[in-house]
Amino acid sequence: MPIAALLAALLLATGAEPGSFAEFKAWPRPADFPAAADYLRVLSRWPASAEADWHADPAHPGLAWYGGADSHWGMMQLASALYCYALLAGEPGYQGAVPRDALLRRVNEGVAFMTRCHVTGDLKCSDGRPWSDPRGAWHSATWAENLGAAADLAWRQLSDANRAAVQRVLVYEADRLSDSPIPSGDFSDTQAESNAWDASVIARAAAMFAGHPHAARWREKAIEWAANTLSVPQDASDGRRLDGRRVRDLVHTVNVHRSFAVENHGFFHTCYHWWPMWCLASAHDSYAAHGLPTPAAVYHHQRDVFGVLKPLYLADGQFAYPGGKDWPRWLYGLTAAVPALVVLADELDEPTARAMEREAFLRYEWEQLYNGDGSFTGRRLARLKQSKGGYIPFCRFEADEAIMLGLAYRLHRLHPPRPAMARAALDREVRGGFTCPDARLVYRRDDQRLAGWSWKTRTKRPQGVFALPGEPSLAEWDDNLLSTFDLAGESTPPLRPAASQGLTDGGLYAVGRLEWAPTTPEGDERRLKVADDNVPTGAIVVPEHPIFNQPHRLKDLSGLVDADSITEASPEWRVLARNRRGGPSIVEAAVGRGSILVCMADTDTGFTDGKPTGKLFENLVAYARARGRVGYVPGAGHLRTALAKLGWTPPAVSDLAAADLAGYGSLLVDRGSPPELKSSAWRLVRFAEQGGRVVRFCLHDDQWTEDELSGARPVGAVTHRVGFTALADGRTVVLFERAVANRPIRPRAVRGLNWQIGNDIFNGNQRVIRGAAGDETVVGVGGAAREVELPGSWLNVDDRVGLVWAGRGRLRLIDRAERTARYQSYGVETLRIEPEGGPDWPAGAPVLDHVVALYAGLDAARTRALAGRLVQLATGSPDLAAARVPRADGRVVTVVCSFGEGRAEYDGAPVPALTVTARD
Repeated sequence: MPIAALLAALLLATGAEPGSFAEFKAWPRPADFPAAADYLRVLSRWPASAEADWHADPAHPGLAWYGGADSHWGMMQLASALYCYALLAGEPGYQGAVPRDALLRRVNEGVAFMTRCHVTGDLKCSDGRPWSDPRGAWHSATWAENLGAAADLAWRQLSDANRAAVQRVLVYEADRLSDSPIPSGDFSDTQAESNAWDASVIARAAAMFAGHPHAARWREKAIEWAANTLSVPQDASDGRRLDGRRVRDLVHTVNVHRSFAVENHGFFHTCYHWWPMWCLASAHDSYAAHGLPTPAAVYHHQRDVFGVLKPLYLADGQFAYPGGKDWPRWLYGLTAAVPALVVLADELDEPTARAMEREAFLRYEWEQLYNGDGSFTGRRLARLKQSKGGYIPFCRFEADEAIMLGLAYRLHRLHPPRPAMARAALDREVRGGFTCPDARLVYRRDDQRLAGWSWKTRTKRPQGVFALPGEPSLAEWDDNLLSTFDLAGESTPPLRPAASQGLTDGGLYAVGRLEWAPTTPEGDERRLKVADDNVPTGAIVVPEHPIFNQPHRLKDLSGLVDADSITEASPEWRVLARNRRGGPSIVEAAVGRGSILVCMADTDTGFTDGKPTGKLFENLVAYARARGRVGYVPGAGHLRTALAKLGWTPPAVSDLAAADLAGYGSLLVDRGSPPELKSSAWRLVRFAEQGGRVVRFCLHDDQWTEDELSGARPVGAVTHRVGFTALADGRTVVLFERAVANRPIRPRAVRGLNWQIGNDIFNGNQRVIRGAAGDETVVGVGGAAREVELPGSWLNVDDRVGLVWAGRGRLRLIDRAERTARYQSYGVETLRIEPEGGPDWPAGAPVLDHVVALYAGLDAARTRALAGRLVQLATGSPDLAAARVPRADGRVVTVVCSFGEGRAEYDGAPVPALTVTARD
């Protein structure tokens, strides 16, 4: 080993102060870094910190838990902590501060507590429920798998009672899932993650208890669940063989879009591309631990999904989140990525994955050394840990890292680590663009710039992404690069009456018209009030209705439950069935030449579970099909799963706002009411008025608004035109925004531009913003909240990224000193363009009108030189915007944005509808 690398190894072994993150990354390391020994070194430090968060059960000596003891996150973090403790207790190379016998004592105490609190045990969790009871079994397979993996590692050191209890739990979970239908969900709520963890626990049971009478069935079911994890529509016609069966025979779900993009929590979510692959990595480990070959189904489409993620890679194990992020920075899905990257590199021959894993590991070890106590996030999440309700999430994030790095360690013991490619080679390999009409986003990764746009996001407001691949600490993922409006007495998010996105040669574009503050005229019809109350379905009121007679004749609805309940229905609704409280359960309204039917009973899940109550579901589907061609409007995914089991999947109408509904006779609308559907629900009414039949399943109270089916097209108080483009130079991004008041309004706030910049421990907790008035040094976490006006038309951040703008208003820095999203973990600064004008806006007033150019890899001097060369151009049309834009390389182009849906011209040349184009 070279002397420099040997010195670095000695510093790591002693836990020396790591210096800045940049300095730490520059330390020389061997070509095979990180190897198994490196993971063991990091894992060995953790118990010294984790010990403070173990708690003995005062009522039951010999039982203990880590973090919390509730039936959800408490069990999750306990199982993850057990995995790390069991792993270290059995490793000859372990030299941590907590003695080996103490680790084993924790393992036995924790296994005993967890197995006794299982639904098959004799105790309850701290919330008064056992874990994995029917009301909360959705996530329990993860905890059972992690429990099983921990027990597998320490099997000989477990007590006889604990070994028997672990077998009891795993047999129960494997049998339960082997008898359960495999769900689908591609729009908004993927089932890929849950199918993956269900596959992993079945595989663990089959591997650990190969002599059990059910083991052969478990082995087959584990393959089926794994194959139906990253499932796509094209699997239905795939004749290739997978573990001895044709793909089209083995796969009967859709959990991932045709493009291999994954949605969860209502938007394209980077975390949930990784989470299923981590669970499948755990399944791979269970097979390998028992000398069994891993079924090919475990790897089904992993390489394809990784291809979607590659262009989102920045550095330091950080991937971009174009749709937003609702978990802490650098954690959750990015932690799950580490073992998934090991599998991708070693089993699927993806060399870029090895380079990404190396960079991610450096970040984890640096932060651990920075904390100084062995914890993974102890300093960064200190405020979370001490906040009300924050202790349990803190322990969960700590344990997440422990189990993910532990699994990566186990996987590295299977294969000698390969050398990682150089950074320059990695940058070349991850270049490229991606667009997905279903997930409604587009992005492109170049050497110096990552740019993207998403119409469907965590905040329910569209947003842009602009990041530097080598500087991930700059990026923030929520409410970015789109002006927002807070209008008194009105509602958001905005409507989206028209939008498009696409890739161009070397760039991309996204254009749309938004309407803020939708209002509904008086005289609403067809109102329904919905409450979160699961009431058993009661009696049929209109027995002659086709849904009770074709193809099945139904005399009662016993066994069904209203998923939420209708508490009040306006007279326009005809009640077809009531729940046991006498409230409406199934209602229908005549609308023009058609109708809208709403069924609150859980017929879809009843059919999927094979219950007799599923006959009503078959009747509802037959009722829709009687009108001819049927379309499926996505929602929570329960309807999609039931339709797949029925053997029929109608075409998805994923964008109701833009879809051509003329060719459909009926629409089946999945349960829930996604935000995209809310703003376009009036189109369901128009569809019915023209003779269509709408069948809606289970309106959820937390998403439903009682006037959603009034039939009135909402009208915004502000029409907001936005155009976003990445130019072909690989460094420049241009944003057009134009907003006009449609009626007199008094806005509470108008937040123009809203460019958010991270500022935390990974960049030294400080940013320097240079502009026409000089420098502003901004402290991240711990700094003072303030607002600063930035005169002039340009600024630069850390001599790394420049901004130039032209238009109305003034530029301001909003220094908040902390992230406002859930699980605060770092600082964020916001740059805004504040509009001109008084407190009241008359009808027709231009609220915003500006063009902004962002430049990657540009210092302050070059940014200042470009400032005077960005010029707005007159177009004579509200649906056209144009500007002379200097690119980062100095070349000036004319950029034209068309917000309209029809033919347009600028300067004598045609402009395609809803596009942004650049001309010399």
